[in-house]
Amino acid sequence: MRGFLDSARWAGLVAGLFQGGCGYRLVQPDAPGPIPVMRLGDIQDRTTEGDLGLCAVRGLRDGLSTAGGVALRGDDDGTTPRLEGALELGPERTAGFADWGAAFEVELRGRFTLERADAPWPVWRSGDVVARVLYARGPTATAHEANRRVALEMACTALATRLLERLADRPPVPVESPE
Repeated sequence: MRGFLDSARWAGLVAGLFQGGCGYRLVQPDAPGPIPVMRLGDIQDRTTEGDLGLCAVRGLRDGLSTAGGVALRGDDDGTTPRLEGALELGPERTAGFADWGAAFEVELRGRFTLERADAPWPVWRSGDVVARVLYARGPTATAHEANRRVALEMACTALATRLLERLADRPPVPVESPE
C-alpha cells in the first residue's frame, strides 16, 4: 500500500514539473495582443470541503506566475479582467479492485467567467472544467481520508492547469448578451 502512495505522489510531482514548463499566453477579447494584467476574483467553494476554492486560487496564481507575461493585480480599476468561478464535487466512484485493495476516483468541476466592471455581462465563459484523480483506499478510516484529501488537492491543481490551458487555447472573445 505504501508503495502505491509513494508512486502516486511521484506521479504528481512529475506531472507538476511538466506543467511548470508550459507558457500561457492569454489574449484580450477587444484588442490585439496578450492580456497584460488580470485579477483573481472569488472562486466559490460549493463543496463540503470548504477550502478547495483557496486551493484553486493558489493553483491559478502559481500557474500564472510560472508562465509569466500576465501580472496579477489586487485592486480593481474597472477595466482589469477579473476571473471568477465556482467549484463543485462530482460523484465519487469506485474505480477498481486489486489484490492490494480498492481504488476510488474523485471529480472536481468548475465553471469560470472572465468579467470586467465596464462590461454588462461576462466577456468569456469557460464551460465545465473537470479534473478526476484516482486514490487508493487506506487501511484505516484516517488513512483513507488522508488519501482522499491528497487526491482532492491534486484535482484542484489539475483543474487550475486545465482552466489556464483553456484560456490560452480559446482566448477570451466577447460573449453574446444573455438577453
